Amino acid sequence: MSPAGIFIGHQAESEFWERVLRAVPGFDIVIDDGSHLPRHQLAALRSLLPNVRPGGAYVTEDMHRRSNAFQFFVSGLARNLNSFGRVNDDGALTATGFQQLIDSVHLYPFVSVIELRDAPLTLRSEKHGTEWQPEGWKSGGRARARETQSPTP
Repeated sequence: MSPAGIFIGHQAESEFWERVLRAVPGFDIVIDDGSHLPRHQLAALRSLLPNVRPGGAYVTEDMHRRSNAFQFFVSGLARNLNSFGRVNDDGALTATGFQQLIDSVHLYPFVSVIELRDAPLTLRSEKHGTEWQPEGWKSGGRARARETQSPTP
């Protein structure tokens, strides 16, 4: 390993990642600026993301073209942030395992950033009665909301 912590190897080879992970068991941030091929980017993500410390980030640059398989994979990760877990007896929604690990997924031109959560996630929504209603709405709320709107000049 060089003093800067740069490893040189083939992204698609699991032996390379095993060597890296023996030398560095965890990361605060990973910046993947490797081969730029989607299959190599995916191999790197699968090997390294589980070893990014809580509160850390995983950055991949050079996601080229609209039909990029790595970009599709990362977009799928983002969609999993909206998955429903189990609803507990007290009405709290249990976060999925993915939601417990991943805080956010950002897509920028040619770059993705995956941020890991640094604290447990609690999903809770106030529930009153048996039916959710926006604050200020009562029975017949739409009619009442129309009555309170200012007339258009």
